[in-house]
Amino acid sequence: MGFHELVGRGSLVARFTSVTVYEAHGIALQNNFLDVREGCIADTNYRIALTKSINAGCQRLTGDDFTESEAKWLKEKGTEGPFVLITAGPTGCIRCEAGRMRRMPDNSIDTHGCFPGLRETLKSLEDLLLPPVVSTATIALNKLGRHVALRKLDYASAGRTADGTVIRDIRLDVIGVMTTFHLLEASQASEILDVLIERAPRLNQRAAQHFARGTAEKDQLKRFLCFFLSLEVETHAAFRRIDHAQQLNTHIFRDGTSAPRPSIADLISLSINNWNSLFDRFVWCATCAWPSITDEDIKLFKELKKTRDGIAHGYISEPPANSARKAELLAQKILWNQGASDA
Repeated sequence: MGFHELVGRGSLVARFTSVTVYEAHGIALQNNFLDVREGCIADTNYRIALTKSINAGCQRLTGDDFTESEAKWLKEKGTEGPFVLITAGPTGCIRCEAGRMRRMPDNSIDTHGCFPGLRETLKSLEDLLLPPVVSTATIALNKLGRHVALRKLDYASAGRTADGTVIRDIRLDVIGVMTTFHLLEASQASEILDVLIERAPRLNQRAAQHFARGTAEKDQLKRFLCFFLSLEVETHAAFRRIDHAQQLNTHIFRDGTSAPRPSIADLISLSINNWNSLFDRFVWCATCAWPSITDEDIKLFKELKKTRDGIAHGYISEPPANSARKAELLAQKILWNQGASDA
């Protein structure tokens, strides 16, 4: 059945929500597991589901199935799950432009060319929400000591009119890959969702964006550069948050009897504040802001920075083996520190 029925301008008004589907590579959930949480980032609400069933998860989030045939969808995507579903929206009320539509047997409506600005509206919400949520979920799952990655599988958007009629706008994206799976207990899965809701709003938005892009990349050079950019952005952000004078008293001038006169402390604080070297700032952040960062981590960062500089200056064209993974693990550790911070 094609799009035959004409739609007049303003004749359809709906609020839209998008659902982005990720496969959680590296874990397995108990049969029938489904848990949902609601969160807020920068005054924008979202919902997230961890589920074995794509339709069961989507029903809990939106009240509608994601696909008519889950078995067929699983076969087409070459996946058995489990899945992380993240909603963005609902939007404000959006009025249709002129276009075409078709009415489905279940009384829902598929439109074509009726909401030309819808994708941009939803994308603005997704750009705000998905990077910190996906980054925090990835890091939280990896805290279990496993290599877990979230791979984007599919995307859909749908709206509801005031009378409850569903209007669909569906887009499909990429594919999955094979990996090993480790059973995640129901209590662990629910705890991860709790931690995600708590920590995702605290992540630096730009650092999270680079980290999320890195997890989506397959090319090792691009992965490395994305994860290193996440490290670089978070280092500069953390450095700006530090009260240098206070940290000097805490970490350098510990013995009150030998503390220098205030003018000397101010001079040293001013000097630190003017540091521009990324490595110097990283070391100072490790000292003052990141309690879990070790000397080995500092040594690794120096090695990664040397690789990044070599690529930037054309000395090397590819990072050494495992550099992307090393940068990813270090970025996880740094962002986890920030996610736990009240700063």
